[in-house]
Amino acid sequence: MWGELKRWEGELGQTLVTWVKGQPALLSPFGEKLLWAERRAQARRHRRSRRCAASSSRPSRSPSMPAPV
Repeated sequence: MWGELKRWEGELGQTLVTWVKGQPALLSPFGEKLLWAERRAQARRHRRSRRCAASSSRPSRSPSMPAPV
């Protein structure tokens, strides 16, 4: 796992984790922003998929059928 984090740091050109000997690893400010953006994107995808599922489960009306009042 740590090797993968280091690889991504190299790929992104940014530090993702702050490493201090004898201390737990902490997300860097860039790592925090990246995590925030990922969580936001996941929430957006989840909302979109729920809307899609809800709209596909509703019966469709034909154009000639009036909308319910």
